[in-house]
Amino acid sequence: MHTIRKRHPALGRSARAQIREFLRRLRSRYPEARVILFGSYARGDVHEGSDLDILVIADFKQRFIDRIGELIELGPKSIRLEVLPYTPAEFKNMRGRALLKTILREGIELT
Repeated sequence: MHTIRKRHPALGRSARAQIREFLRRLRSRYPEARVILFGSYARGDVHEGSDLDILVIADFKQRFIDRIGELIELGPKSIRLEVLPYTPAEFKNMRGRALLKTILREGIELT
């Protein structure tokens, strides 16, 4: 897995700014959250209509569906956000699944 700090070729200045703001908001609620960008933005094949695919691992207390709503509220408004919010225990239990294997192989951890 890769790590992104400031620059990534698929992310324009506006997208980077929106992701930074999302991370700031997210970490104000979940300081220890682990965030992984995956999908077209991570692969560098962004096209018109691409959404921002993000896996978030944090100590959520809500039901899964409620987590999604919360994270979308925190997210950018001009880029469609698709989130997978897992607790650390849920993530550990799901690591062997094909989707998570792909995310871990191709994803970019946002710091």
